[in-house]
Amino acid sequence: GSSYVKWWTEARKLFARAQAWHPESYIAGVIVCGGESDLGGTWDEGRNATESLSNLSKLIDDIRTEWGANIPVVISEIGYQPTDTGVAEFIEAQQQLATGSGNATYEKNLCAYVARPSNFVLTDGTHYDAATNRQRGQDAAAAMAALIAQPAALPGEVPVLAPLITESPGAAGEDEFTYTSDLIAST
Repeated sequence: GSSYVKWWTEARKLFARAQAWHPESYIAGVIVCGGESDLGGTWDEGRNATESLSNLSKLIDDIRTEWGANIPVVISEIGYQPTDTGVAEFIEAQQQLATGSGNATYEKNLCAYVARPSNFVLTDGTHYDAATNRQRGQDAAAAMAALIAQPAALPGEVPVLAPLITESPGAAGEDEFTYTSDLIAST
């Protein structure tokens, strides 16, 4: 849908900027941090977790078609209360994509799933607070580093990673950070 097209448009712009800066730049990995909007629409439209799993699997396949078959992918757990039935099904579906999940249909090579921190805080029942997001970012970066370190991940040298982080004003004076989840690398 339109979110998918927008994601690709922004990802391609980011990559083009990186290549303009350094022509030998490449995508070292992708961290998928989202799904809250998909989750709301998924059950409202009568779809199920299996369809969401299929859609996320297709996104990973498309990423690898665009940027290379061995691009590592980290999936970071969505927001919402995990006790809601639909949310629990969605989270379980996301986990099926991780390497080692045992799901013969959907398991992806070089794919990790990162659960939310045990001490997570939701500010509005859906979105994490700044401290939780910082921890999620650290956990996702550690998972990505472990995937990139695997010999099958990337040819040649281990890349230098440059995550793009910008600071923005938070709600009610709270510090927030906007993390660009795509990791740009160059040798």
